[in-house]
Amino acid sequence: MHVALYSQRDDERAAIAQFKAAHPDLEIDVYDQPLTEDLRGTLKGIDAVVVQQIAPMGEETYAEMERQGVKALATRSAGTDMYRLDLLKKHGVKMVNVPSYSPESIAEFAFVTALTVSRKAAPFIERRAENHDFSWEPSMMSRTIRSKTIGIAGTGRIGRETARFFAGIGCKVLGYDLYPSDAGRELLTYVDSLDDLLRQSDIVSFHMPATAENHHILDARAIALMPEGAIVVNTGRGALIDTEALLDAVDSGHLAGAALDVYEFEDSLVQKNQPEVDSLMQRILDNPRVLYTPHIAFYTEQAVAALIAQSIEGAIEAAQGGHPVGEIEL
Repeated sequence: MHVALYSQRDDERAAIAQFKAAHPDLEIDVYDQPLTEDLRGTLKGIDAVVVQQIAPMGEETYAEMERQGVKALATRSAGTDMYRLDLLKKHGVKMVNVPSYSPESIAEFAFVTALTVSRKAAPFIERRAENHDFSWEPSMMSRTIRSKTIGIAGTGRIGRETARFFAGIGCKVLGYDLYPSDAGRELLTYVDSLDDLLRQSDIVSFHMPATAENHHILDARAIALMPEGAIVVNTGRGALIDTEALLDAVDSGHLAGAALDVYEFEDSLVQKNQPEVDSLMQRILDNPRVLYTPHIAFYTEQAVAALIAQSIEGAIEAAQGGHPVGEIEL
């Protein structure tokens, strides 16, 4: 079995080397660059491809996979919105993701950033301190987190782990999901619609996939349903939120703040040192009540190692005709 892995990051090198050492029977080619049309020649003789794309792959790359006999493409992520599933189906290439590599890593981050924004520790108070303003004022005052109602939008593995953190400190936790589960019911109380969740929650944490139906699921209309002083946390996908509407609501005072680990136009920003950003991102960075982090909620040693191992194993299983847990229906 011959595998090609693209977009190797420095932090993945040890995990990749460890996996290769543990599987001497596998031939694994590793490239630092992403799989673009410039690297189509590297697909010759490859059975399965493992990628982690930020920018979309060109149409010709999908066609080249079919010509070279690539049987499966695995992404080192849970999200698949950056891939053309229609082209994978057209060219007979299976798609595999890693649905659960370290749900506690993302849940922990959502919990911590929710507390940080709720208590106004960052960026609001932090920026005042950086400017040597150590005074107190009413705008710095907050409420204890356990006095708030938490809404979990999307109660899969990550959403449930996030609910577990909040429930553990005594919060009332509500949840919304198209497919409520018994595992979710052990941690939270389901409501019938996202609108119901928004109306009742002081903090809403998003853990939903980016689909056509979910695009801007939190828009100006939905934000208006939220209680005054509510907080939005998004460690899911940037496209879930109408960023401009969110910032307008923070600026107006309707929302107390937001913690955003994802941004709907992040393709040209994440994992890059970008001196200039678009005007919408600049609004995020300038707002003292919005905490932004560059898509790093998952970023722990445990998650990186799991992403490497599970993506390669899933790609191989799919290429051999099996049906790994992460296989995506095309």
